[in-house]
Amino acid sequence: MKNMKKKLGIILGAVAVSAVAAGVLAGVVAQWDDDDADNPFGREIAERVATILDVPSEDVRTAFDQAKTATDADDDVDGLSFAEHAAVALGLPSEEVEAALEQSKQGLLDERFDSYLAQQIASGKITQEKADGMREWRGSKPEADEFGDDGPGTG
Repeated sequence: MKNMKKKLGIILGAVAVSAVAAGVLAGVVAQWDDDDADNPFGREIAERVATILDVPSEDVRTAFDQAKTATDADDDVDGLSFAEHAAVALGLPSEEVEAALEQSKQGLLDERFDSYLAQQIASGKITQEKADGMREWRGSKPEADEFGDDGPGTG
């Protein structure tokens, strides 16, 4: 019985942390605005994408601004996703931009998840063993599209 409660605690904790991390990042990235001081995540993702694609970060920020404007437009009839609009603005294949966005988002999620667990351990709210169990659970769960099918800001 004690073992069952422990497993349930790990699972519930991991679900809660994953949901919070996904919700926070989805919301922040969905509201891309490079000039918004309250949006450090969007800027960080743009920097990561620029590094992955080997493109100047200013070009990526400009492309993201254009993609956000295009996907937010009421008359957006082209049906392109955020990543596809950004790819057009960058002059790159959409698959490359989509992959860079996904890699950037996943890396940021992983870092934020680990940081959250470290804070929880440091404050005594969870043990290292529980954190390890949460990491293991998160790593073994099926992939979920935490940001919607069409990329940030559209799902």
